[in-house]
Amino acid sequence: MYAPGGGDRTENRVNLSLLAGTIANPADGTISGVAPQAQLVVMKVFGDNSTGAAEDDILAALEDS
Repeated sequence: MYAPGGGDRTENRVNLSLLAGTIANPADGTISGVAPQAQLVVMKVFGDNSTGAAEDDILAALEDS
């Protein structure tokens, strides 16, 4: 966890699921994602009560990915 106050990375499951499906849905179904071979990593850098992400949080998440 990089963002302060952001303990639960799954609180936005609906939005995250929609985004993940759009990107990486396998090509074996009727609808395939734009990158069906992609591997996704969830890295939360926006805090629950903030309007932006700190540069340090973004850089730390990128380094860990």
